[in-house]
Formats: sequence, C-alpha cells, structure tokens
Amino acid sequence: MVMTAGMSDDVLFCINGTEHRVKRDSEIVKDTLNDYIRRKTPYKGTKLACGEGGCGSCAVEIVRHDPETGKERFTAINSCLCPVGSVDGASITTVEGIGNSKAGYHAVQEAYGSHYALQCGACTPGFVTSTHAAIKKCHIQGKKPTIEQVQQGLDGNLCRCTGYRPILDACRSLTQHPDVEDLCKTVSACKSGSFPDSLKKHVKERALQKCEDGSWSTPTSLDALLHQLDNCKGSIRLVAGNTGYGIYKEWLPEDHLIDIKQVPELRHLSLSKSGLEVGGAVTIEELILALQGSKGSTPEAYHNAAQHLLRIAGNPVRAAATVGGHLALTRERALQSNLVPMLIVLGATVTVTSLHSKKCLPVLELLYGEPDLDIGGKMLVEAVHIPMPPKGLYVWGHKLAKRYYNAHALVDLCVSAVLDKTTCDRHSATSQMVKEVCIIVSTPTIIEKGVAGLQCGPDKVEWRVVRAAGAEAALKGNALSVDAVVAAMEELQHDIDPGNTQDGGSEYFYRSAAEGLLLQAFAPLLANSAALPPKLQRLLASAQKLGDPGVAEGKQTYPDYSSIAAPAHENVEKDRVHLMTSGEALYTSDIGLGGSELHAVPVLSSQALATLEDIDPSKALKVPGVVDWVSAADVPGENKVKGGASDSPVFAEGKVEHVGQVIGLVIADSPRAAQEGAAKVAIRYGHPKELGDPILTIPAAIQNKSYYTPPGNDSHETLIRLGDADRVIAESPLSIKAARYSLPSQQHMYMETQCSVADPDENGGMVIQSSTQTLDGVQSAVARALGIPCHAVTATCRRVGGAFGGKVARSMPVAAAAAVAAAKTGRRVRYSLSRNDDMRINGGRSETMVEYDVGLKPTGEITALNIRGYFLCGAFLDLGFNDMMVLKQGVDQAYDFKHLSLDLYIVRTNLNPRTIMRSPGFINSVMIIEQIMEHVAEVSGVDPVDVRRLNFLKAYPLAPTPQLHSSAAARPSSGNTTQEVEPVQRKPFGCNRLHQWPTPSPALMSTSLGRMFEADLFTLPRIWAELLKDCDYYKRLDDIQAFNQEHAWRKRGISITPCRFDAAPPPISASVSIYADGSVLIVSGGQEMGQGLHTKLKQIASYELGKLLPENQRPLPLDLVRIGDSRSDVVPNGGPSWSSTTSEAAVASVSEACKQLVKNLAPHTQEGEHAKDTWRSTIATVHADVGYGPAMVMLSAYGYFDGKTRDDPGGRSAAITGVKGAEPLAYCTFGAACTEVELDMLTGEQRILRSDILFDCGRSINPALDMGQVEGAFIQGLGLFTSEEVITDENTGRLITDGTWEYKIPAATCIPRQFNATFLKDSPNRRGVMGSKASGEPSLLLSVSILHALRAAVKAARQEVSGCGRQSAVPPCCTGQYRSVYEDLLRLDGPGRHESAASFRHFLAADHDVSEKVNLSYASSAAVQNDTPKDFTACVADLRHAMFHAAHCLGISSAAQGARCVDGSKVGAGSKGDEDFVALPGPASIVRLKEACGPFSAAKILRAALDEEHLSHAMGDWVLMQH
Repeated sequence: MVMTAGMSDDVLFCINGTEHRVKRDSEIVKDTLNDYIRRKTPYKGTKLACGEGGCGSCAVEIVRHDPETGKERFTAINSCLCPVGSVDGASITTVEGIGNSKAGYHAVQEAYGSHYALQCGACTPGFVTSTHAAIKKCHIQGKKPTIEQVQQGLDGNLCRCTGYRPILDACRSLTQHPDVEDLCKTVSACKSGSFPDSLKKHVKERALQKCEDGSWSTPTSLDALLHQLDNCKGSIRLVAGNTGYGIYKEWLPEDHLIDIKQVPELRHLSLSKSGLEVGGAVTIEELILALQGSKGSTPEAYHNAAQHLLRIAGNPVRAAATVGGHLALTRERALQSNLVPMLIVLGATVTVTSLHSKKCLPVLELLYGEPDLDIGGKMLVEAVHIPMPPKGLYVWGHKLAKRYYNAHALVDLCVSAVLDKTTCDRHSATSQMVKEVCIIVSTPTIIEKGVAGLQCGPDKVEWRVVRAAGAEAALKGNALSVDAVVAAMEELQHDIDPGNTQDGGSEYFYRSAAEGLLLQAFAPLLANSAALPPKLQRLLASAQKLGDPGVAEGKQTYPDYSSIAAPAHENVEKDRVHLMTSGEALYTSDIGLGGSELHAVPVLSSQALATLEDIDPSKALKVPGVVDWVSAADVPGENKVKGGASDSPVFAEGKVEHVGQVIGLVIADSPRAAQEGAAKVAIRYGHPKELGDPILTIPAAIQNKSYYTPPGNDSHETLIRLGDADRVIAESPLSIKAARYSLPSQQHMYMETQCSVADPDENGGMVIQSSTQTLDGVQSAVARALGIPCHAVTATCRRVGGAFGGKVARSMPVAAAAAVAAAKTGRRVRYSLSRNDDMRINGGRSETMVEYDVGLKPTGEITALNIRGYFLCGAFLDLGFNDMMVLKQGVDQAYDFKHLSLDLYIVRTNLNPRTIMRSPGFINSVMIIEQIMEHVAEVSGVDPVDVRRLNFLKAYPLAPTPQLHSSAAARPSSGNTTQEVEPVQRKPFGCNRLHQWPTPSPALMSTSLGRMFEADLFTLPRIWAELLKDCDYYKRLDDIQAFNQEHAWRKRGISITPCRFDAAPPPISASVSIYADGSVLIVSGGQEMGQGLHTKLKQIASYELGKLLPENQRPLPLDLVRIGDSRSDVVPNGGPSWSSTTSEAAVASVSEACKQLVKNLAPHTQEGEHAKDTWRSTIATVHADVGYGPAMVMLSAYGYFDGKTRDDPGGRSAAITGVKGAEPLAYCTFGAACTEVELDMLTGEQRILRSDILFDCGRSINPALDMGQVEGAFIQGLGLFTSEEVITDENTGRLITDGTWEYKIPAATCIPRQFNATFLKDSPNRRGVMGSKASGEPSLLLSVSILHALRAAVKAARQEVSGCGRQSAVPPCCTGQYRSVYEDLLRLDGPGRHESAASFRHFLAADHDVSEKVNLSYASSAAVQNDTPKDFTACVADLRHAMFHAAHCLGISSAAQGARCVDGSKVGAGSKGDEDFVALPGPASIVRLKEACGPFSAAKILRAALDEEHLSHAMGDWVLMQH
C-alpha cells in the first residue's frame, strides 16, 4: 500500500520486505492477515484450509522488534487467526519470501520437491514455512536442528495426501545440511537486510503515542490499557494471539478490539530464585522455552512441565496464544486446557488487575471461586507466578486426546508430590514418604443434573479442572506404597463426576482413563522396588505412558523398469513441483483473487425436515459491503443439480431436508462482510405434523421403511444369490449367526475446500473455474441452473487441492450457485466454502450396518455366507449409492465362496448427502469380509493367516467364469431385484496396443461374484507368501505373545490382510499441440488432483514424440512439454476423474494423439547435434513462415482412449470396426499389508509400531509418485480406523465434528514408526496401459490390517483382565434377586467366590426364563421412570452376556451353549470359539479402544493382587506358628 507522510499512527508492517500501511480506524484492521495477504498482495501461497489454526496451511513467519532490548523475536504463526491490526510493527515472510522462481528456490523447497513430499500441494507452502521456521528457531537457540525438533515444528501442520513419510525424509535430509545458517536465510531477507529500519522507527514512535479509543487500539503501557478498559463503552475484546477465535467462532463482532501485545508489563518474563514471573501476554511458546531453560539451568520439575505443555495445540498456535488468554478462555469458555492443570500442580498464582483493584489468586480460585471477576472486561490477567519447585518435587503430567499432538484434551491429569526419603519408616515398601501431594484431574464434568425424558433434559456437562482431594488424602503423610496408590485410585472415583459427551466420550472412559493415568503417574516410582512380589512388579512395570510417538522411518522398494520406455517408468519429478513448494502454483481458490470480485457465503439450515416459513435477509443487506441476497427465487433455470444419481437442489425451496442445507447466499465485496451478513439472515421454520420427525440413523430408517431405489433397480431391495447359502449354513458343523458389524463414515477433508469462481461472459454465457473432478458435471450443472445450453458455459480447472471423490457430484451445486449469483449481479463471484460449512453441507462415506451368518468347517474353511447390509445415504441420493453397487460385486474380495447370499438396502435419512470417497464400496467390502475372516478364525481356533489362505481363490486354468445377470424368473413376487450367478464362457481381453505386445489367450479366473480376469493377474498367492517371509510374521507373532505375557497393561497385536481392487480405465480424450518453436502443449480431459496425472502425461508424450528423434537422442526433453488447464471448450466430455484409473486412461489418450503427430511428422524428420536441436529443426521444416503462413502438416491432434482393448492387427478401433472380443480394459490388482500395534489398556492410547505393504502396481509409469499414492491412501485408512470419528447430534442431525477442532485426520506423529512399502516385481498388466496398474485406491484397503492388529491387541487386553477386576455396571432393570445374582457374577475373584458359584449354579438349575423375568422387573421401573421400552432390550442382553460369561469362566459348559457374542452374534453349538469375540467397527479411537478392553478397574486388579499377597504372608505366618 502507498506510504503517506504524517501517518505514524497507522498500522505499519512489512510482507516479504515491502511496507504496507493500513488506517487504524479502517475495517481492514479486523480482517485476518491471511485474507489481507491473499487479497491485497500478489502472494497466494499462504493458503486458507481450515480457518481454525488447525492445519498449518496458512503459516507465515513473523519477526517483531523489542525497542527496550533491541532484540528481535522470531516465530511462525497461523495467519488465518491473526488480525491485521495485531501485526503492527512486524515483518512477515510468506512462503514466496523464503524462495521463489524469480529469486531462486530455497533448500527447504528443493528438498520437498526432490523427496516427492507433496501430492496435491495445497498444504505444502505451510509445511515449507513451518520446516524453515523450525530450523531457524533451533539456530537462534544455538542448537543444531535434529529430525525430532523439526518434526515438533510440524506438529501444527496436516497433510491429506502424502502419508507424511516423504515429508519426514525431506526434513531428515535438511538436518544433515552442512550450513544451518545458510538454511535460515530467505530471499526476502536478502532483499531487505535485517529488520527494516522503518519498522524499528515505527515501533519506537508507537511506544510514545498516547492510546486513543477506537475500534482498534494498541496501548503501550499497563496504565493506559487499564484506563482504556475502564472508560470503554460497549463490548470489548482483548487481542493478543486471537487463537480462541479458531474454536469459538460464534463470537459476535465487538465494538472495541484492544491489542495488548505492546504492553511491556504484560510481556515481562523473568526467572529468579523465587520462581518464574510470566506476564499475561507472554505466549505459551515463550513460557515453554523459559521452563526448559538452557543447558540445565532450570529444575527438572520445570522441564517435565514444559514437556506437558508442548502438547498444547500446534506450534503456530503456541507461538501466538498467550498465558493470560488461555486462562481467561478456561474460565469463561471451559477451554479443554492442559496448561491450567500443570500450573496448579506447580503452585502457580495469578495476578488479575483492573484500574481500581488487584488480586493474587490461586488458579482454581480464579477459575471457579470468584464469579464476579470481569476478566476480559474491566479486568485482565496481569501475570502468573510459578514458584521455584521445592527440593524433591516430583512433577508428572499427561493428557489423553484423539491425536497425540494438535488435539484438545479428553482427560488431563497432572501430579506434583514432595517426596522425602529421610522420614520414611524402614519397614515401608519404598524409601519415600509423601510429604505433600497435588493431583489435578480435568474431564468433562456434570455441572447440572438432568432427568432423561423430562423437561429438564439430560445432564449438563462442561469441562472442569478438579483437585482430587480424596486421592491426595490417601497419599499425603504415608509411605509411597502400592497400598497407598491403590487407595488413591479408589478415592479418585469419588473426587470426579464425569458425564457422557456429544463428542463420543463416555462416563466410563473418563473414570477409567483418569484411574489409569493416576496409576501411571506413581508406578514409575514403585516399579523398581525389590520388595515387591513378581505379580505386583509385573503390574507396575508396564504401568507407564507410551510417551512421544517418535519419528517414523521406512524403506520403499520398487523394481526398475526405466529402460523399457524412458522417461516412462522413471522417477520423474512432479510437474511444477517447485512452484508448489514456493506457493506460486495457483488453485481455483487463488486464481484472480484480490480484484473487484464479489464473495459468496452460504446461509445454512439449522434444522432438519422443516418448512421454510419465512426468509428475511433485510438485516444482512444493511451490513456495509453486502451487495445482494441470492436464493431459489433467483435461479433462472432449474433449481436442481442432476447428473448420475445427484438430485439435490441448488438452494432449498419450500422446505429443508437436513441441517446444513444451503438456503441462499449473501454476496458482499469482502469475505468478512459476507460472513457478517450471513449471520444476520433470519429464517423461520415450520414443523407440520405431516412431515414427521427427521430420520437420523439406519435403524430409524429401517423402522420407517425409508429406502432409496438404486439406479437400475426396480425395487429398493438388491438381492444376490450364489448357491444355497441358508441350507449349507444350517448343515455346517460350525456356524456364526446374526453377527452384527458397523462401518463408519469418513469426511474427505481435502485441503482446498469446495470452490468455484463464476465470470459472466458475453451473450449470457458463463465462464466457471471450479475445483472439481468433473468439468462435464460442472458445465452441465451451471447450464441447467442458468437455463442456457452447455456450449455457452466454459468450465476450467488447473489443479485440484485434494478431492478423494468429494469433488465429483458435490462440486456441482457450488458451481451452479456461484453462476446464479454472478448472473444476478453481473459481476465475478467467488464461492469458496469455509471448512466448517464444507463439512456441514457435504457428507463423506456412507455408514454401513451389516448382519452376517457364516457356515464353516473346523479347519476354518467357509462353506457359506449370508450378508445383510444397510447403507446410509443422506437427504439426497447423490453418489452415496455407489458403495452398495460396488460392494455387491466386490464383497467376495479374493476369497472363494461357493454359496453366498447378499441382501442390500440403501436407506434415506435427513442427514447431509453422502457421496463417494476413496475406494467407495471396496473399503466396505474389505472391512466386512476381513471381519468375517477374523470371526471365523476365533470360532474355529485357527490362525487368521491360515483361515485367509485356506479361503483364497484358486487359480484354475481356463476355468469357467461366472457372470452376474438380472434374472426376471428369480425375482420374488415382492418385485425386488435379484441377481443369480451362473457359469458362462467369456473371451479373454485384448492386447496392449501401446507396446504391441502379443495377444495370448490367457487362462481366465473368476471371482465368486463373477468378476472375470486373467489368471496371470492373480498375484495374491505370491504376495502373501513373500510378505509373510519378508516381514518375519511368525517370529514377530511369537515375540508379541512373549511381550504380552511380560506386560500387564501394554498389549501388542499383529495382523496381515489382503485386498483385491477392480479397475477399469474410463474413456477419455486429450489434445496435443506442437508450436512453431517446438514446444508442446497437452490439454487432458483428466484432472490433476495430486495423483501425478500431469507428470505421467509429460512422460508418455516425451516417450512417444521422442520416436521422431534418433535413438541416441531420445526421449524428447521434458521441459519442452507443458500441461495446460483442463477446459471444456478444448477437451469436452472428459468424464469424471476417479477410481485411480484416470491417469492410465489419460496416458493412453495422449499416446494416441502423439502417435498421430509422429505419423504426420515422420516424413519431415531432421537431425541436429542434440535432441532439442533435432526436434526444433523438424518442426521448422513444416512451420517455417511463423505468423504469416500455416504449418504444412497438422500439428495438433486429439487422442481418444475408448476404455477398450484391441484385437485388430491393423490397430483400428474395435468400437468402430466391430472386432470380435473387444472389451473394456478391466482388471484386478492385489496387495497385502502386515501391521503391528501396541495398546495401552489403561488409557486406550495406541502406537502403530510397524506396517509392511507389498502391492502389485504392475509396471508403474512413475514409481515414486505411485509409491506416494500407496502410502498416502494407507494413512488415510489409518485415520478411518483410528481417529476420524464422524459424530452428529442424535436429536437434530447437526454435525458435531465439523472442523479440525473435533475431526482429527492423522498427523506426522500418527503414522507407523517403521513404514515399509514394496512394489511386486515382474507383474506387468500386459493388456493394460504401459503395463501399469492402479495405485491410489487399492492401497487404502490394506489399512484394514491396522484395525485387526488393534483387535488382536484388544483381545489380549481382555484376556488379561478376564474374570478379575471387572467393574459392576448393574443395569437399572436388575432388581431384587436378579440384581444380587448379577453382582454375584461380578465377584468371581474376590471373597465369596465359591458362594457366588453356588448361587449362580442354583439360579441356572431353577430353569428361570431370564428374559421374561427381567422384562417384568424392568416394566415396573420403566413405568415410574417413563423410559422407553426399547431400553430394556440392551439391559437384558447385558445381563445374559454377563451370566453366560461368568458361566464360561466358572467352567459350566452348558451355559456356554448358544452364548451371545459381544457383537450380538450367536455361536453355533459345536463351536470352539467363545462368546467374547472382539469386534472393532472403527474408528478405533482412544475412547473406543479403552472401552473395548472391557469394563475393568485397575484399582480392583491391584487390590486383588495385594489381597493375594497379604493372604500369602498371613498363611506363611500361620505355618510358622504351627512349627
């Protein structure tokens, strides 16, 4: 911005060395720094991916100058949370300022490029910035950066594509750089030197200015600040880091924003003999550094505290968030803090100040003891005093969260204890006495009791920090012993009062996890005592937290085929990779940003299934900057998006179907004005009885018969019959019946949210730039909405910032809405969804509920299988049906089933539309079938590896191949759709025309459900054998069993699972043009989404066009080839880019076009000294008169791949010539993965120790890119199975996990510590494209090995606690004698064991009908409590399960007959398995894993061990007395 004299009171800052001035009284100071950089400067590399400080894509480096010390403070922050006004006096460096194409790329950027550490690239600028900042911080602190420190610097960054391994490899290479100082440099710093003198002068002048009231002010003394607070009229918000806005987005705009970072008294930070004095505006990062000290200058207690605080949020948040702000949010907003508990155990006090008073309070009193304190109003947190720890102070802290880093606490426990060895009694178990102790537990706590079913509603639960007085009393003044710790654990349950929470946490989890943490806090002090007996020693030795996840490393192995068709099959660097690492690569959300365009923000429905009685945008239209309101009434064409099965409206009309449905758009000249306007649109809903209640679950949909009819069906039922499954199951020696399993949803979480930019064109046309996987779909949707022909709509896309299936159908309504707004306003409109809105509007995978019956032999061979599946779709069908359509052909996977029955249904709910996501249907298939394999292994007692191998498909040469077909004769009278399977003969596929390989007549194979493929593609037996050997499976299995025997609380598990993926490259077109200078432009119908499509197209073009060069000059240099934007007016009808096969198809189409060009130019070839000279000479011979005459031959060509193979030796298209046998190029690819995990059963935490992948990628066109696809997909599966929990409000359907605060995709520290991936050798797809096979989606299926490794660990955990220490969770229905019997069953290992056994045997002998008696008992209590009848069903099941489990433990075989499994199934009478089969539906989050380990009490187990020891001593004393 232009610098003006006499404006020293303006906000002044630098971006990449260039000064920017903003009027302090302008609205711009309230904009985010991210918005300013992206709209007011040329720099678009600083992305906006979440707006919450949760992903790091918006990271920038910032330097501030301290006029008092003359020093500079350097850090990196999230620009999406930072207001422009708060960077006054700062120097900011964006990713372009670190390095760029003009000034030169930085070593960090080059490392990311050379290590293939990016795919879509949308997150890469943030990673580069954070990596550079981490290295520079180490250098400033006088440390040589290590990979551990750099990874710590990335703890606030997320990537959805790469799987992180190549990112860590890039960082590891940088830590070995010989010149760290050189790494710290940036091109912008070289340009501007050190901190700009103009900023130093400005900072100095600002310190002398008088603070003025206004919408934004920056006081420079505490006195000035307090006077301003006292005099302010209206609402106030103190601004420092502003990180709270990332969580609490409902904050209303305040009248006064006061920046407190320039107040020296609040920035004070000093260490003295009395302790650490911390100003309220000191950042958490600065506090951590002060606690760490340098070279051991601070006590160990401080160091332990610093380690605990390092888990607060991510690095950029810790660098901005202040201690005072954190305390204020904990007090006012119940922030899930792990700073507060640690401050309390350190004995910290807080000074709060106003103009008229000052108080020094303990932290707990600040939070809950002084309700009238006006913190954030007239009063603020001035300082925190952390006293110097006394001698012998032991400090321990740990938090449990959905992810180790960058995730809020679920439970936090901190302990401090003063231990004195001198006063301890010599007979004590240890040599330490607990003189003082402080135990702080933080959990969601019931603060107001409710009564379910009554008007007062359920319990009100809020995060609370609690001092565990009872637990402290059990320890204080006593010797530190196992008895004392167990007593403290028992008392802890009385100290806390947790409740169930909407985010999936349960009271049991919070109680049990807190108990486990308390044990882990003191166990390290007890475990090494020689006086402990072996049993107690074992229980204490493994009662320690898992600790930091460490840094992952791995090995990637792939065969070298580079000599076949160079540069194809080579590791060619990703196209424009350095533009991505420097942030100069543009996405739809970047293109044209910052002009006179308008911005659209949606108004979403807050209710499901309601009429729209009134929509009033009048208040919104009065907001400064708001231009218009757009709704269904403004759609000139059809208010409906159609294409495939998509049927959703552009805007809601008349009624809303789900929470999050788009009602309309507020159009404004800035994003912030549009957001403020959207918040002011008033909606009045109606709820007529005829609409009924919203349907929000699969069971509710089944009950209401709410089904969709799948495309192509004539009924909502899809029935598949192979053989006679019911009869065979009934006749099988073993069976599993009515087993239930559920499969979770998953959000796409692409880094670039849905975005479209609409530009009105002449004659009523529209140019639409869209982040989409389907230009055709976008073009059609826009044309339909505007009521114009498709030729009047030009749809374009350069690259997509991640998609995973979410930008096929779901990109269409975004584009259509933007076009309607542009048509109405006559101006360019940018419609870019916020992260929260994107997740609320667009659903992910379809949840699936299945029930299965299995017949099997004692060997583990499956004789027959029945599966009943229900797939959840939302209020509109969209593409969610695809999961069912794929599953009906792929659920058999690579297994041989002679008798198989499928009953499949798609249910309609009032939730946001579900759509396709990576490996749709296939991941459902693998989850179901591998669950069944595990269940069969449990029941038969056979190793799961052997069960799988036994049931694999068999390779029968020239075997008859079954085919699915619709059979009208087989359809029941209900009109449902039934498909029967019968054997037919099929002709083999054609040859690979790209290499003119011969066309053999291969042996054919068929899957159980009729998928035909060549037998030479069935590489699974080889994969299985090689992986078992290479990963040393059986030895590791023995090691795991030994580990589990040694460790009481830690359990390991291992699993190896296979996969089959069906691929069929789709028809697609491409345009290839050669220009007069020899440069080549390719425009493809496929979209680049990170999979490397553009790079592979350049490789194949270089190979094919290189045939015009002499052999010694081949291939054509890659820098002559450029990929243009995909455009519907250049290459129309491209179809969707999906299923991991678009790259193959696009390569084939470019190959066809290049072959045409080679044929055209072959008669005119020339020779030169080198490749470029030869090439340019050849082109010059046919296009010499540039600009004045056309080329002599056609230098442009369209290539079309029709998705089919050819048998015609003449090379003519089979589709045209009618060559017999031409068929779709469909094939199967296979893989397997082995994963080992470790589980802490005290807390539910887990670590993925190792994963080995062996995958058949054929002859990869670019092995490094495909390896990235394999690893990235595997880690996306890791998220599905461990942390990505989609949670909706059970009453309204509102999405709770609508952002990075609650929805946790994997971070770099989540991936396997040892991550190995190998491509199978010598397995080309000879009838495919370049011998390649799909990579990006099949490898997701291999992540199921993670889930079953966790299942194995949970099983070991349940076996550890089986029959002892289980908590008594008596169902409310169990009254009178039934309650006493229930309690008896839970006391099997305590006193009275024999009495319990006798009582239970008597109960069984009485032949009571348990169900009937319990139902009668429950009926009376239900009448009083007004409960619903459905509740007692679960209670009865719980009671029965407890009784049968107890009978099994007591050895009463009759009770085990027909026992109900944990997942609700019945094991047949002849079964070898027990009823405790562990089913992990996923995601196996920390909460679910803890619950799956069983309702045990660690305190009770320890107490039982103590009692046993005491009894042993008593018996010994009695024997001695007898002698």
